[in-house]
Amino acid sequence: MAGWVSLKEITGDAQLCDQPDLECYMGGDGLADLNQYVLPLFEVLMEGGEFKETPRFLGMAFNINKSGAIATCAHLFSVLDANKTVIAIQMNDYQIFPVEEIKCHEKYDFAIAKVKRPVEIVLAFMPTNGYVAGIDVIAYGVNSNGLKGQQLNLAPRLMKGHIVRIGENSPVEHAKSVCEVSFPSLAGFSGTPILSNGSQQYVAGMLYGNYESSIELFKITDIDDSGNKYNEQIHRVYEFGLAHTPSDIQQFLSDLGYEA
Repeated sequence: MAGWVSLKEITGDAQLCDQPDLECYMGGDGLADLNQYVLPLFEVLMEGGEFKETPRFLGMAFNINKSGAIATCAHLFSVLDANKTVIAIQMNDYQIFPVEEIKCHEKYDFAIAKVKRPVEIVLAFMPTNGYVAGIDVIAYGVNSNGLKGQQLNLAPRLMKGHIVRIGENSPVEHAKSVCEVSFPSLAGFSGTPILSNGSQQYVAGMLYGNYESSIELFKITDIDDSGNKYNEQIHRVYEFGLAHTPSDIQQFLSDLGYEA
């Protein structure tokens, strides 16, 4: 099935969230089912298989092999409670899995981990020779609105745009190079992949933050009777999502000892 379907249709359960007809993107015509490909991550306190408090939403992750390895951002794990568990939610059927064997890169905002479950969808990294500004991309993630009973209330969102800049010198220390996309990385989108939006989908990067640029729209200078000078400026602020490039991700995987 391709296109947009309700969460109820995916799971057969209208009680999974307070929006039973919430729509999520399903793959088709060569496109990946993103509900099986990306995973929301949470830190939880559980007893007897039940949540004892509202889980803390960490961010997103995605499959990098069919053995359960996932990639995400290291900053998601920067402040973890030893008494709690990190879990992943498989959105196509709402199963919960523990996240194990977390390994964070020493320098860059990147991490890998293990989620033991059957994996059907893994996408290849985009080849370097086709990786240029102007490529159409999408990013799929969720925001969490807390618990309703024992069910997590998830709000999936899909962002669509293009790569606006690729370069060597990163504006931040925790990234190796530059990839900016035309839409912001929404709250909770850290760790989600950006995917090429064509007939064949590739991993074109992984979101980890945002970068702001501004345009001056208006400026006026005034001098009062005492000779004091005043300036007033109005700017329009543009926010771009920042992503690790495919080649950087592959380098980080190598640094962490990952073997495909």
